[in-house]
Amino acid sequence: MNILLKKTKIFIGSSKILFPSILISILAILYLAFFKSATYKSEAIISIESNTSLGSAQIANSIGVGGLLSGNKGGSIEIYELGKYLKSDEFYNIFESQIDTEIISNKKIDFISRYRPEMGQSFKKYMPTIFSFIIDDASNTVTISTTGFDPRSSFMNNLIIIGLASSFFDRKKQSSANIARTQRLCDLLISQLGLIESTSLEISNVDIKDILANDLDSANRLLENKARLYSDNCLKNADEENVNIGTANNIAKSTFREVNSESQKQIIANIYNDSIDALTISDVVKIISEPQFPKTSEDKNIILNSTLAFLFSFFLFFSIQVLVRLREQFDT
Repeated sequence: MNILLKKTKIFIGSSKILFPSILISILAILYLAFFKSATYKSEAIISIESNTSLGSAQIANSIGVGGLLSGNKGGSIEIYELGKYLKSDEFYNIFESQIDTEIISNKKIDFISRYRPEMGQSFKKYMPTIFSFIIDDASNTVTISTTGFDPRSSFMNNLIIIGLASSFFDRKKQSSANIARTQRLCDLLISQLGLIESTSLEISNVDIKDILANDLDSANRLLENKARLYSDNCLKNADEENVNIGTANNIAKSTFREVNSESQKQIIANIYNDSIDALTISDVVKIISEPQFPKTSEDKNIILNSTLAFLFSFFLFFSIQVLVRLREQFDT
């Protein structure tokens, strides 16, 4: 009799866990089969060309993608920077402005899958639903996957992301070239004046308040203006009366003129190259695999997902039951 009573208690206790878990898995099956909206996936692979590299561990830790990064060789600095950019607020904001958000927030899409800004959902939190990327630092490639609720939107979103990745390197190249060109103008002046002792030419520090007074709209513009103000101060303070040629170590003036002549040629060549870079786009991004126009919708994996729902709910209810029993024992 006692054995039968114990088995009855065990059955009742397990049924409190089993029946709700089965119910949840049935609800998951019904949702996936009849309510979940069909999705379409487009995938592309791009290569990031570079001569500079970092260790894969550095890239994984810095980007914060962990499992999204494969390979064991050193990846390029550019691919590390792109990974950071693709997780930045700037990228999310630009991408949101480039797509039709009404498509992903359409009421015809099921409630769980659609974008819900009216309920306070941010686009940044919704992004993993329609976009993901995997970095392979061994080959310096990025796999870009986009999901849409129709074939065209998934395909177009992939093209937009590739375009934004390319534009990121364009802006980086042009901004760096503008700053370098501005700084080299001061270098050229110093070279034309001759060898300058460390105390001969004093260039005052640029006040950040002077830069911000220009109503800047980006950090890149701030750095460009800072370089420009620095160059202006250099031109203002560079007076030939403050320049001593050939005084250090009593070296002949003709030697300095020869060195300065070669230095000026190099600086002018660099200024020319920087001017070209400031007017041209980057060629860092190469297409390895074109994004495809999806012909069929993604598999909903009803059996797998419903099984996972059952297991998750079962262990959740089981853990709750264990905690309740432990609390009852402590209370008694």
